[in-house]
Amino acid sequence: MSRKTSKENILPSVARDLSFFTKPLLLRSECEHEFDELLHALSGEIQPRGIVENLYVEEIAGIIWDILRLRRCKVTIMNMSFEKALHKLISSHFVAFQDEKASKGGGVQNRSFLLNGALATAD
Repeated sequence: MSRKTSKENILPSVARDLSFFTKPLLLRSECEHEFDELLHALSGEIQPRGIVENLYVEEIAGIIWDILRLRRCKVTIMNMSFEKALHKLISSHFVAFQDEKASKGGGVQNRSFLLNGALATAD
């Protein structure tokens, strides 16, 4: 058995073992099939030759997957915080308006503000 033949037999098993480390751990909400599609598309585009290039492609796929995950998380965080931030902003302006009105002894009538999902009118 030549040295080259033994390497050819070892490399595929090594590549399989290393792919375990390069695949990202998926969240419950993520689909392994979608990651595999991304990896397959990258492999088709780059056409890696050998173990090192295959590892690079798998690493790139993992990085892209992480970027997409972080973008989804960012949108989710912003959506969760939006209502609270809007309420805080409107409340602070409503209080400032009330303080201004009180200091002037009256002021503009019938100013409306949205507080806790209900329309409130400042007299």
